[in-house]
Amino acid sequence: MKKLFFAALPFLIASCYEKTSEETSSLSDNAGKKFTLEVVDTLFIDSGEDIILIENQNARTDFSDDLKYYFNYNYKQNLIDVINLKEHKLERQIPFETEGPNGTTSYVSSIDHFDQDKFMINNFNGLVQVFDSNAQKLKSLQLNNETLNGDTLKPKEKISTFGYMGPNGDTYYSFYERIFEGPRGMAIIDMKSKTLTKIPVDGLDAIKDFYITMKIKGGTQSTSPSFYFLLEGNKILLSNGAINELFVYNIDNDSVTHHTYSSKLTVNSLRKPSKNTAHSQEESNKLYQEMGHEVSFQRFIADPEHKRYYRISHGKNGSTWTGVLTVFDENFQQISENKLPESFYISNSFVKDGQIFSQHNIEDELAFVVMEIKEI
Repeated sequence: MKKLFFAALPFLIASCYEKTSEETSSLSDNAGKKFTLEVVDTLFIDSGEDIILIENQNARTDFSDDLKYYFNYNYKQNLIDVINLKEHKLERQIPFETEGPNGTTSYVSSIDHFDQDKFMINNFNGLVQVFDSNAQKLKSLQLNNETLNGDTLKPKEKISTFGYMGPNGDTYYSFYERIFEGPRGMAIIDMKSKTLTKIPVDGLDAIKDFYITMKIKGGTQSTSPSFYFLLEGNKILLSNGAINELFVYNIDNDSVTHHTYSSKLTVNSLRKPSKNTAHSQEESNKLYQEMGHEVSFQRFIADPEHKRYYRISHGKNGSTWTGVLTVFDENFQQISENKLPESFYISNSFVKDGQIFSQHNIEDELAFVVMEIKEI
């Protein structure tokens, strides 16, 4: 299990062996089942005399693969909180330097725990860095054409630092995007040879239709739906908040499968604005409202034990928002779609023993709300 990275507001090539297939996902043979969520516990973390900075930012947190530890990055003090999930307490803190040979820089965008005792700590300026558990820097790599071999980045293209390191640290997996226009495909980097491989994902750029770029006073700003990026085993899941769809990249055979879904409880897409460029805040606000915002598709949550995936989204009917739980099987076929009795906000989370553990800030204390998936 690895954490999910996502890009929100603002959002943040061709390889000769592109292998992309598409399929429209219908209901699976298990369709007809219904599931619901029920909160069964709230676990508070004992921080002792220390303070845990709680941001609810997925990119700056991670879980160990054995689900024994939760890692939280504190940007104010440039340290990582190591939280024991079995004993529900802050076990220790790892302080990092900001400058110098072991410096993280002050622009940390994401962290990732891997290989039992290593951390990837990236920054917004395209720098991938690897540290050991004693805060010593082991390697770093700038994600640009001057440093990387292999495929090249075109003008206005960049590689996201909201990616993750493979299990042994030899490969960095991420996506490449066009600035102000969104993701275009997978970016895979061999850390030893510093070689970039770009794998275009046909249709991934459909999210660009929901971007609103405001050009004013010589500057450019962009707003967009969220984009979700999840590693689960040998697969990478790519989805977004605007369209009821999922792209699955298989690491083993470099193939991409496109799943589209049809909801009976929400609309299947935001409405496209009449245009994507604004020249004033007023015009930008008008275009934003044109999209309707009747749905917000959330990220996929993996449940390896039951070989299922969950997605908790929100649909709007008039002025009322409704929570919707959608369940998928191991092949990403939709099993169930059901309204929830209340709205659930799912932040940094993982599934353990058939329950969803979701990190929350409750009265300035770090806590995990535990929810049970129940068949009804």
